Amino acid sequence: MMPVYLVAHPVQHGRHAAPDQHKRFSLKIIPCQPFFPCAGTFLIGFFAVATQILVVFATGLAADSERGRVLGILACGIFLGIALSRPASSLIAGAAGWRTLYVGAGALMLAFGAALLRFLPAVRPAGLRVRYGVMLRGMGGLLFSVPRMVPRVMLSAGGFFSFSMFWSAAPIHLLDNLHFSHEGMALFALAGLITPPCVLLAGRLLDRGWSFRLLGMVTALAASAWLLTLWLPSFAVFFVVAALLIDPAGSVSTLTIQRSVLASPPESRGRLRADYL
Repeated sequence: MMPVYLVAHPVQHGRHAAPDQHKRFSLKIIPCQPFFPCAGTFLIGFFAVATQILVVFATGLAADSERGRVLGILACGIFLGIALSRPASSLIAGAAGWRTLYVGAGALMLAFGAALLRFLPAVRPAGLRVRYGVMLRGMGGLLFSVPRMVPRVMLSAGGFFSFSMFWSAAPIHLLDNLHFSHEGMALFALAGLITPPCVLLAGRLLDRGWSFRLLGMVTALAASAWLLTLWLPSFAVFFVVAALLIDPAGSVSTLTIQRSVLASPPESRGRLRADYL
């Protein structure tokens, strides 16, 4: 049996009816096939782990003294892509349709995958080879075996929660209560462009031992951003300021804790990062 969507379709009665008068709604039954969208989104999420594998791979090739700088460069690329994808996807989908957007993104991923396969060096894993099942069973204890790792993971979880809550709730408030247009929302999303240079700078500071100072600074920035939106919810300019504070704060806190994770021994670095994520 094929699933269907029930869609409310406005029907206007009367030749001279006003736009808001005599309006009724009928139900249209639209057949759909949910398997392919579900499978597609599952595969996108499944293969998104490639980004995290690249981070571990690249930082493993870097020397200890420059690992923070390398991590900052990688994070800069990741957050630049995130920041540009928000307005770019809206513009491309509006101009050429969502199918063009997905086909173009798939083609780019295939091209980048071929380039990585061609140019990345072949590196064998460090340490003894471990069966996959044994490795998975040992991941829970590994997190607790590293000093101060559990509170760092909890702090990072709070920072990511704050970041995600802001970017989920702020657009709804701006659209519904402050009457932003979709073009205005695209401009608002460009506030995320402040993050890439911030993570580049943070990566260099981490190599100089600024971990705890950076965590204190970004925690204060995130708290200030939330207070602005709590006290002054009717002013769009304060939401822009909050975005300029909370976006780099969440990203730099994640970068700082990842730096300590990637300083672990090579044979457990990938598993510890998986625990962290």
